[in-house]
Amino acid sequence: MLEPPAPTEVFIPSRPVPPGVYGERTPPVDRVVDVLGTTDAAALLAMTDWSAARHSPLLMTVLVLAGIGTTLLFLLGVVAYRRRRTRPYLLITLALAALVVRTVVGLGTVYGHVPMGLHHLVEHGLDFLIAVFLLTAVYLSGPRSSGEEFG
Repeated sequence: MLEPPAPTEVFIPSRPVPPGVYGERTPPVDRVVDVLGTTDAAALLAMTDWSAARHSPLLMTVLVLAGIGTTLLFLLGVVAYRRRRTRPYLLITLALAALVVRTVVGLGTVYGHVPMGLHHLVEHGLDFLIAVFLLTAVYLSGPRSSGEEFG
């Protein structure tokens, strides 16, 4: 008879495994094996459970550093745009502003103000917007006449 798993383990009943797949032994039914080969169910749950990683010092450090870095880059972009006043510089500055907004959304998610579904919608929408801004800036700063070729 099987005993119930410990509270930190995940119990997954196994199907019969054909002989020879795992040698002559059957894999344990009270462990989960992920792609990386980890058999510790608690470690696997920690990797997939948002509430466990939500307030990790590493995540907060990355978000704070990203916020500081993207804000500084955005301010440099504003200064560059004010000097040049061209559309490519404006588009690059807008892309940098979108990076700042991404960080704010990430912090809002960590503190529970932005639901995870909305977080993903906004973040991927901003990724698309950043790509559009940058590609448009590159296109606008390219050769002006059709007679010019590469190199």
